[in-house]
Amino acid sequence: MVDVSVIIVNYKMRESIREALTTLFSDIRDTALSIAVTVVDNDSGDGVGEMLARDFPKVNFLHNGGNIGFGAANNNGIKFTPAHYYFFLNPDTRFIEAKTVERLRAFMESKPRAGICAPRLMNTDGTLQYSCCRFPRVMVPLYRRTVLGQTGHARKHLDKFLMSGWEHDKRRMVDWVMGSAMFIRATALAEVGMWDDRFFMYFEDTDLCRRFWINHWPVYYLSDIVLEHAHHRESAKLPVWEGVFKSKTTRYHIASWLNYLWKYRGRSSL
Repeated sequence: MVDVSVIIVNYKMRESIREALTTLFSDIRDTALSIAVTVVDNDSGDGVGEMLARDFPKVNFLHNGGNIGFGAANNNGIKFTPAHYYFFLNPDTRFIEAKTVERLRAFMESKPRAGICAPRLMNTDGTLQYSCCRFPRVMVPLYRRTVLGQTGHARKHLDKFLMSGWEHDKRRMVDWVMGSAMFIRATALAEVGMWDDRFFMYFEDTDLCRRFWINHWPVYYLSDIVLEHAHHRESAKLPVWEGVFKSKTTRYHIASWLNYLWKYRGRSSL
């Protein structure tokens, strides 16, 4: 069993994978930890397997045979390599500080009841990315994608959801963190359960963190450990009503939103 299993799900992002792995291997070059790296491919057809075999032969490559979604792909990565910790990364993340993996693992070792931790994410222009949030209220996704979000009432709810009134300059417990960079304790994951594959895309990270809290495994945001993330918010590029007809990612987002609301119906926020 390795100390840390790094899992990256790919869908048509071969060049981003190359850049992410280059920075990852620079980060762990002199580590004493045993680390496995696995790229799980959702049938991208982008030649990522050939690129890995040529340029990163130590990286495990799993081909799913189809696009099975983000959560299900992560679950396949978990099953492939038993580990004490799992580090889930998006292809468009970049390591910009030294010893990031070691520091995340050291934090978890110092907090035996911590279930999940996540670094602060920065946009490529150096600005803060709101990557830790409160659990969403019913209207939050609609506010984020329609003109309703411009009203004073909506802005108040969105600021609370995004925790935008906080400087993001301290370590603290939070409701949930984005699955773009999520470091998870394996023993807690075994107790809580793996990613819910009913969420094809979106809200699976919110759901996972909520289940960790329900099972008394806190989620931490670590402001002093930083990654870069080229977050695109594909589902928000079109207005919601237009996106329903033109954008598959918008439809995924809406379906996952409804799935999340149904799953936690009648339950108060934690």
